[in-house]
Amino acid sequence: MTYTVKKWSMTALVAISAFALLAGSARATFQIRMDEGADGSFEWTLDDNGSVTFDSTTIADTHPDIGAINVNAYEHNGWKIQVIAASSTSPGGHPPTIDILSFNVENVGAGNDADLVLEVSDIDFNVPASPIAVHALLNMAGITIPTGTSVKYTSYASANNTTFQKDFATSTLSLATSDVVRTSAGPFTYTSAYSLTGRLVIVDLDQGQSLNVNVGKTWTTPEPASLAVFGSLFGLAGLWFRRRKRA
Repeated sequence: MTYTVKKWSMTALVAISAFALLAGSARATFQIRMDEGADGSFEWTLDDNGSVTFDSTTIADTHPDIGAINVNAYEHNGWKIQVIAASSTSPGGHPPTIDILSFNVENVGAGNDADLVLEVSDIDFNVPASPIAVHALLNMAGITIPTGTSVKYTSYASANNTTFQKDFATSTLSLATSDVVRTSAGPFTYTSAYSLTGRLVIVDLDQGQSLNVNVGKTWTTPEPASLAVFGSLFGLAGLWFRRRKRA
């Protein structure tokens, strides 16, 4: 009996350890990063449920769930970040989606006409009916954008299944006034899991000004033409079956 208890205890321990390893790797796939100045040099990259320290500033994900990132408030290089919230549905969520749910930033000393880039990315999105269309949505409804400032958003997909890889892109959405805009690109044909990236750019935010972004969203759907063809084929098959049954 003692041996049996020990045997099951060891089995449970192994199972729990394996689950922990899988959970840890899942957390690491969803990432968010910041480029202060939009010069291509990203100051920090944060993993889901992780933390990173740069220039004595600690950036951490305060949301415990896998697939959700909330960045703690911090100030660096003239930028005061109040809120960053993002989410990912990888690997099994439908539709395959990554979101910048909220982003509140204030220019407290970065100078006039300052730019800022925020990117979110994840891998292992499931391949739906192929080909697919990639979509982008930028929601600034009800938000006052300071005069001279604009907000841009672009969606990317990559068959390389690598975070922040930008192989296929939608056109860039741009808003200088309160509005909601969306665009799509495709079709793209994938035969294995792919990555998605959303890129948000704040352009020409003057010192002393602040901005809140409602939503920047990237998602994929089966390309409509392929669904229409599939539907036609299914209808023809049904008609053929009914005729055979009558005969």
